[in-house]
Amino acid sequence: SRSAFLMTLRTFASVFPDMHVYYLNNRWTHYVLLAGRRGKWTFPVARVRQLLAEADVRADLAVIGFTNPHRIASTLLTTAPALRDLLAAGPLNTEETPLLEFLVPRADTGPDAAQRNLNLLRSRSVSITGFLPRDLLPDELDRYSRFALAARQILAAQEAERRTDVETATVKYVAALKLTPEDEQLSAVLEFPELRQAAENGNPTASLLLARSLQ
Repeated sequence: SRSAFLMTLRTFASVFPDMHVYYLNNRWTHYVLLAGRRGKWTFPVARVRQLLAEADVRADLAVIGFTNPHRIASTLLTTAPALRDLLAAGPLNTEETPLLEFLVPRADTGPDAAQRNLNLLRSRSVSITGFLPRDLLPDELDRYSRFALAARQILAAQEAERRTDVETATVKYVAALKLTPEDEQLSAVLEFPELRQAAENGNPTASLLLARSLQ
């Protein structure tokens, strides 16, 4: 539910006032990642590249399509300061008042509720460009900026795809691809692999939806 979701964020942010919220946009999912911070943070460009150069790390991230440092950075969705008005007032979940333990079992935890909460965060989105090193070269800054803009299109596409609005999803994915033509992951997503598999298995609705994506 909205109240339980905000309580979770509020409680986390009460300990880590510079909380960052990430959403892995390789596919639609029902969860976000919270990173606790205290004080100013800069995206560790050099460290991320160093880690991606390690074969085992790169292999693990390749499974979910995150071998591009710009794509990784684009998963930053919002921060506690951007959510300040939403988190300003309300209860916390503590050992003395474990409210979530009782609220969550009664709450709507389905995909529609998850999408509504995600949309709330999207309405307060921030760009990774505000957290990049100041000495970043202009070309690199441009790449990070383009991937951040593409991420917004991807989230809109995933929402449409979840509603089986394939036409809108296609438009949004294409918009993202125009921003980041170097993103191989997007080219694969535009094939709608799950829909294609269902069509190949004889699902007539999937075949119709797939045809709409090609119009």
